Amino acid sequence: MAIIVSSCIIIISLLSDITDFEGNTAAFVCYAYVRIQSIKRKIAADIPHLQTSTQIVLTAPEEIDLGLQVLQFNDTLNSCLQELLPNRLTDYLFHLAEKFHVFFHNCRVDGAAEQNSRILLCEATAQVLAQGLQLLGLRPLGRM
Repeated sequence: MAIIVSSCIIIISLLSDITDFEGNTAAFVCYAYVRIQSIKRKIAADIPHLQTSTQIVLTAPEEIDLGLQVLQFNDTLNSCLQELLPNRLTDYLFHLAEKFHVFFHNCRVDGAAEQNSRILLCEATAQVLAQGLQLLGLRPLGRM
């Protein structure tokens, strides 16, 4: 009986960890993706047009950190494949989500002079998050 109770407590603890929006969890990473989708809906920018007409200019430290993290995606995938360590992808996605949340907190996107550049940075981040989540067998959500 005590073992069953302990198992239930462990299962409940695991479920709360999995669905936690703080820390190194899938929900935290998914929330970054969802937040970007929300920004894109609010701004209603023509992303394909911006991709051909606007350069991403990184000036704020948070933009630079996020941009550099996005650029490390291919290296991370190669490392996962060469060393057979898929956990490197989950670590990478967590750090990308962390850097996005710092960027979002400190750098206004909507209505900023840098809006077009920043929305493209958000789009690049969303594409990497989506690809990473799909490689892990998770479907990125548009809303949470």
